[in-house]
Amino acid sequence: MLAGKAPLDASTDLSLAYHVVNTEPAPIAQVATMPVPPALAELIMGCLAKRAEARLQTAALIGEALDRIAIDHPWPQRAARAWWAAHPAVTPGRDEAAPVG
Repeated sequence: MLAGKAPLDASTDLSLAYHVVNTEPAPIAQVATMPVPPALAELIMGCLAKRAEARLQTAALIGEALDRIAIDHPWPQRAARAWWAAHPAVTPGRDEAAPVG
């Protein structure tokens, strides 16, 4: 997760379902622990939009938007490898307890 946490916080599955329908997530640029390019923040928030017509309608359109972002904000393989080495993935159930809801 780019922000370092889930976009909505809830202690139970029912509470999470309520928030998914009724609560706007905080803008990712405000909660991320590292800078997020504005175009990527806009894309992510658009994907989380409550109204279907406000979201990109196909995975192909999301892919095209990501391609444009990658051109404007390249992430060379060397930088990617260094980042992943410093931030190893955590797999729930293997590396930590999965959330109970």
